[in-house]
Amino acid sequence: MPFFRRRLFRPRAVLLLLFAVPAPAMADVCRWQDGAGKTHYSAAPPPGVACDRTLHTAPSAGHAASPGTRSYRELESEFQQRRIRRYEAERKAESEKKNAARRAEACKAARGRLAWMESGGLMARIDANGERHFFSDEEAKREMAAQRRRVDRYCR
Repeated sequence: MPFFRRRLFRPRAVLLLLFAVPAPAMADVCRWQDGAGKTHYSAAPPPGVACDRTLHTAPSAGHAASPGTRSYRELESEFQQRRIRRYEAERKAESEKKNAARRAEACKAARGRLAWMESGGLMARIDANGERHFFSDEEAKREMAAQRRRVDRYCR
């Protein structure tokens, strides 16, 4: 009896091994569209529908790495580089936003000072001793010209 069981077991084991290992096969896949315009892929289209295009699929490579795949370390490195670039771009945008706000505030202040100067009031400067010295007409014109340059620089 043990001999009989061994003889029956061998063919079954061989058949199981044959079916367990997938065989590489080429398959044609048909691309077609239904009446609603939706694209479908199948081995064959339904009756009365023609294939738009036939795609030839290559056999599966299993778990073997193909030449186009990248390792986990390469993917992680690329991710970290993208993350750093995004962080730097965000910091740059934030810095530019702060600079724009500072420039707008400086522009507003410079325009206000220029408007006050052009209103014709007396202009004075306070020296180190805390004494007020009034500008002459020539000094006032120079100071107003300098203020216009500041307005032009800050309010571009």
